[in-house]
Amino acid sequence: MTIAEQAWPAARLGPLARLRAIAAGLPGVHLHEEVIDAAFDDVWRFVSDLERTTTTFEPDVRSLRILERDAAHWKVRIRLAPWLGALPLNLDVTMQDGWCWMISRPHLYVVGMAAEPLEGSPTATRYGHLEGVVLPTAPWARAAAWPILGISRWRHRVHVPRDVARIAAHVTDAD
Repeated sequence: MTIAEQAWPAARLGPLARLRAIAAGLPGVHLHEEVIDAAFDDVWRFVSDLERTTTTFEPDVRSLRILERDAAHWKVRIRLAPWLGALPLNLDVTMQDGWCWMISRPHLYVVGMAAEPLEGSPTATRYGHLEGVVLPTAPWARAAAWPILGISRWRHRVHVPRDVARIAAHVTDAD
């Protein structure tokens, strides 16, 4: 048997490790992680109910509507809040248990949500939330993109923890 025919080891990442890896490669995003004092099922039921709950924790979104749903692949349209021009934005969504990845069309903005039960606690969940701007990475475009990516990181360092705090408040208030 040649080396090419041998099985290669495969790395399996949980939802949070996956989100951390993506955040490490995208300079315009911010990832915030927090332990929420609620069971995984309650946290994930809340955050994955995009149409009903997004506007309760995300003040930049006035509405969200699912346009298509094919198993784990969805298409959604959000309408941004008036201070962001009330513009519509279409996103491609991958939704799985404990994992949500959203990317705008065109590919300029991403949102990631991941959750896992906290090891050793049936009533706590480790939750991660990532948002930010992604720009072309062609060598000629990198220098021009750095100021925009820096502003995105700064804004999301404030914005994302507030969203996570609102999620935690909604989920823990429901108990």
